[in-house]
Amino acid sequence: MGTGSYTAYEFFSVALFAMSENYRMPRILFGIGNDVQATYINRQRMGHLTEDAAKWGLTYDDLEAAMVFFSNSDFLHPKSAALTIKAFDAFDWWNHEFHNDFKSFRKILHILRKLGLLPLMARLLARKRHLSR
Repeated sequence: MGTGSYTAYEFFSVALFAMSENYRMPRILFGIGNDVQATYINRQRMGHLTEDAAKWGLTYDDLEAAMVFFSNSDFLHPKSAALTIKAFDAFDWWNHEFHNDFKSFRKILHILRKLGLLPLMARLLARKRHLSR
């Protein structure tokens, strides 16, 4: 909470508000953002668990469902990893600069998908990420 920091290039709206000659931040928002005395625990939940897809009528092979998974950054979740590759192929995301991190792995990801090993790879990456924290 508090003042926070904005480092990603996606946060253009913050800069636009800050540079606007006409925008005036509501005092209540300013007060909340600058309240460094209080401690807050935010238990807000955004999205859903990928494992609960069926509960929401989502499947792991539908490109429309992929967009929901991606909104939670579940590109390489064990259950949705094959769908990610399908979406990258369908929409040619391999050549989009936002997804440059995936591009160098294109060939191996296709091979792993054909062999049914994408879920295993995703679990290994998740475990590695968890252990490195």
